[in-house]
Amino acid sequence: MSSGEPSSHALKATSSRSNGEDRAERKIRRRRRSRSSDSRKSRKENAKDVILQGKKRKTGPVEDRPPSPIASLEVTTPQSHYARRHKDSFGKSELRQNLSIVSQRTQYVDSATLPVAEEPDPDYRKSRHRMQPVLSASLAPGPHTTDIAPAKDLRQQVIDLKKETELLKQNAARDKQMMDMIKKELAAAKQLSKKQEATIVKLKTNNKKSDEQLSNIQNNLQCQICLELLLKPYALSQCGHVLCLKCLQEWFRSVPDQNQGPDEDEPLSALFRTKTCPCCRAKVFSRPVQLFVVKSMAALFAPDTPSSTSVPDASGEGDPWAGIFPEEVNITDDEYAGEDDDEDNELDGDAWSISMGFSESDPEYAVNYGSESDSYAGEYVRPMWAPPALEIDRRDVMNATVLELGMMKRGATIGMIRRFDMRFEPENGLVAVTDSGNDVYLGYNIWLDEDDDQGTEFMTWVESDIFDRPERWDYEDSPDGSWTAWRLVRQEEASGDENSGDEY
Repeated sequence: MSSGEPSSHALKATSSRSNGEDRAERKIRRRRRSRSSDSRKSRKENAKDVILQGKKRKTGPVEDRPPSPIASLEVTTPQSHYARRHKDSFGKSELRQNLSIVSQRTQYVDSATLPVAEEPDPDYRKSRHRMQPVLSASLAPGPHTTDIAPAKDLRQQVIDLKKETELLKQNAARDKQMMDMIKKELAAAKQLSKKQEATIVKLKTNNKKSDEQLSNIQNNLQCQICLELLLKPYALSQCGHVLCLKCLQEWFRSVPDQNQGPDEDEPLSALFRTKTCPCCRAKVFSRPVQLFVVKSMAALFAPDTPSSTSVPDASGEGDPWAGIFPEEVNITDDEYAGEDDDEDNELDGDAWSISMGFSESDPEYAVNYGSESDSYAGEYVRPMWAPPALEIDRRDVMNATVLELGMMKRGATIGMIRRFDMRFEPENGLVAVTDSGNDVYLGYNIWLDEDDDQGTEFMTWVESDIFDRPERWDYEDSPDGSWTAWRLVRQEEASGDENSGDEY
């Protein structure tokens, strides 16, 4: 044996060591196979439990469904495939087909939840916690679902519910804002309603007052005789009462003269009667005056139909007082044309002296207006109407009224008229009021001295003559202490002209 070749003892020892190592390695492999088979069984049971739990969540209890064809399959992993690599090729091909089907419907779960079989590779233990494929789907025909689908649906439902909740919150906030606005508007409406109610009450009160005032005005615009509206109102200048035209005409025509004696058969014409106010019985000496303001106010209350007070004028010429009051004097410039007739302007001294009861032959004629030597023993009577004795130039008395002008034509002066508050009555003539308030009827014409511009000397003589020569005066006492006197004229000298009775 050469020195370089190993000895037989050395070869035996080497072979015995290698055999011992082989035996130890085979023991290790057997242990590993036993452990891998146990782990495979446990993994298979766990996989079945996972699959059954997923089916229960999706489709209800397992006993209500037919057995799934995937239930009989083993869990296939690269390690289990490596453990079965020594099996026949037919089993391998069938396993590959099943794995290709299952690989399309797998779910990765944590390896800590599902244990994996051991592999011969020692490095495999380091990757035990990686994701392993696990069967989680059914191979039954029909729509395929996974166990994650319900979670997705629930997440979507939760998202939808959150959106709906947010929308409801927004709607609730908007509704609350709307309610606050409506409450404010309602409060403002209530406050406005209270103000309107107060305004309505105030308007009703004012309306009631206005109705009362209108009623009072309407009552005051009614005639006191016929109680109709004063559509043609006329006022009496002596007392101020306002009556309608028709009532005044009927009153002045129908009321008899209070001074007319019982022996007189024919009543005096309305032109010569003593006229009084139908309301207060004050004597009326001038024509009533129409009030246009009252007429326009009464027209506001007049109905559409013509009132009973709307009557035509009494005369055809439009003069409502024709035949009741003397005609008004209208003087124009044409009346002053030409030269004045001196004879018409001169006073007949004899006529005046006879009418007044004295003559120019009396020594005190011009100064004292009378004579005590008058020896007339006949009867004295009241004078009848007579025309004006004088012609007065209107241009000389521009400040005189129409009534004053008429009395000036009968002998009175403007100073005497205003000093003794004179007036003219068609049935009695001139009337003067003394300082003590007594009425003296002087007849239709008088004579004044040229120096007696105010007529004071004439009225002094009249008052003394009433008591000195009572046969020339009608005297009547009044209950209030005053008296009234009417001048008388001689019976054969009394005359009248009724056709001219409408002149002053």
